[in-house]
Amino acid sequence: MPDRDLPPYRRIADDLRAAIATGKLVPGEKLKSENELKDQYGTTRVTVRKALSLLKADGLLISEQGRGVLVRSQPSVRLRTTGANFRGSLTATPDGKQVLARFPLDQTNRAALFLIPCRGGA
Repeated sequence: MPDRDLPPYRRIADDLRAAIATGKLVPGEKLKSENELKDQYGTTRVTVRKALSLLKADGLLISEQGRGVLVRSQPSVRLRTTGANFRGSLTATPDGKQVLARFPLDQTNRAALFLIPCRGGA
């Protein structure tokens, strides 16, 4: 589906997701305010909130009282390659500290690649 056919909240979420994935927005960085984002995208605060909620549900953003919405730092995790909820493939980097995983991001089976740090061993 071309980007222009996506609802506005999905376009905003996809733009912010891409900025996080490419490092343009780094962990701990504060996002623009809802009002600034609504002006930037020429939409309403309700639409911006829906986009931010989608990214919070994906684990990419967090809200902190008095600080605003921040890019969430990636926790150290171990990924399981079995089970009904697993979708994707894993590849260890030569140093063994990171894996490349493919996760579904929404109901339309769109997916993205993320580097997720792991701590040694299996």
